[in-house]
Amino acid sequence: MNIKYVAVVNSTTGEIKQLFTARGQNLAEGYHEELGGTVVHIFDELLSTTQFVNTTYYDMETSTWLSREAKPNGVATWDGSAWTWNNDDLLNLIRLERNSRIQKTDWAVLPDSPLTEAQKTEAQTYRQGLRDISSTVDMSSIRRMRDVVWPTKPDFL
Repeated sequence: MNIKYVAVVNSTTGEIKQLFTARGQNLAEGYHEELGGTVVHIFDELLSTTQFVNTTYYDMETSTWLSREAKPNGVATWDGSAWTWNNDDLLNLIRLERNSRIQKTDWAVLPDSPLTEAQKTEAQTYRQGLRDISSTVDMSSIRRMRDVVWPTKPDFL
């Protein structure tokens, strides 16, 4: 059976660190100190290497590939059996997104804005809702950014 891919996995968590197409002479399976991980050969063709990396990990105890959900957020780390993260780090990601959304509406509240007074008031209300998001979001129910319930952006913004 021909080797199709070579994966370098974290020797503790089984998370894929590198995945490349096998070519010619390949690295032997097992731990490689210079790579900082364990080399595992893959004999099957992969439809999507990106999807494989995102939704698969190597179980070191059973020497098998197992499925997992894709990384739920930008601060999650794989611990070998589940995704974990610090809620403060996730809240910081939410704040970065909030700041970006506020910045995109700065023009609307300037004195020379072409908006009507009613629209300016609506824009200010929207911006205040964004500023309040970090204190109103329920971190126990947030796993990914799409779980955040953002204030409704006015159509004119």
